[in-house]
Amino acid sequence: MGWASQVFFFTASGTSATLAFLSLTAGPFGVALDNVTIAATPIPGAILLFGSALGGMGFLGFRRKKLEAAA
Repeated sequence: MGWASQVFFFTASGTSATLAFLSLTAGPFGVALDNVTIAATPIPGAILLFGSALGGMGFLGFRRKKLEAAA
C-alpha cells in the first residue's frame, strides 16, 4: 500500500474541534488512514516559572532605576 507516517500539528480554536480528512485522489480507491491519534500538549511549568523570573528581574531593575533617580 505504500504506507507513510505523517505528523501534523494544529491548535484547536476552542474546547471542542472537528478534525476532517479529505482525499484528493479521484476514483473509487482513495487514501487509507490507520492509527490516527490526537494528543494534548500542555504548557510546561518551567515556562511559567521562567516568565515569572523575568518579570521579577524587570521589576527589580525598574525599582533600582527609580531609587537612583530619587537620590
